[in-house]
Amino acid sequence: MYKLLPILLFTYGLAGSTDDTSEVFEAKGDNSWWIKTYNQSFENYHIVKMEGDILFINDKDGNIEEISITNIQFIASKPELTLDQGIIWGGLGAYGGAAVGYFIGWPLFPAWGSDEADLRGIHKMAVIGAVVGAVWTYKWRQKNKGVSRTRLMMTSWPIHRKKDWIKSIVLKL
Repeated sequence: MYKLLPILLFTYGLAGSTDDTSEVFEAKGDNSWWIKTYNQSFENYHIVKMEGDILFINDKDGNIEEISITNIQFIASKPELTLDQGIIWGGLGAYGGAAVGYFIGWPLFPAWGSDEADLRGIHKMAVIGAVVGAVWTYKWRQKNKGVSRTRLMMTSWPIHRKKDWIKSIVLKL
């Protein structure tokens, strides 16, 4: 009986194992993803393909990285602002930018007298400040506090579940 056991286990191991190291799955989508492994973080990377247990990603400059799927802890879609967040944060940035524009424009264009050119200069600085403030705040908020539509913790997932999820959601197969 004990001599037959290793042979049965070996046969079961061959029949039950699925070796998919030669399988290559190309990505069909062009979405950006944020991926965190045990020792690295990748922000705004495009997933190119999955070959076996290796995920091939590249950044906007075309630099290709290889990540072992077993090391992936966290994956999320690129954060985006919702419409109400964009309006609120853009408005707050415009208000703050206009205040800074007035503050900078006041010493540059001293309107002590009745000169309309000085007032127009102060107003132009306020408008420029409002536009810069709205754009800068919107971009800052989008980078730091945007909402990811897909956000997953994969620390306790087995490898086959990670691969199936990446195939169906990320690679869109």
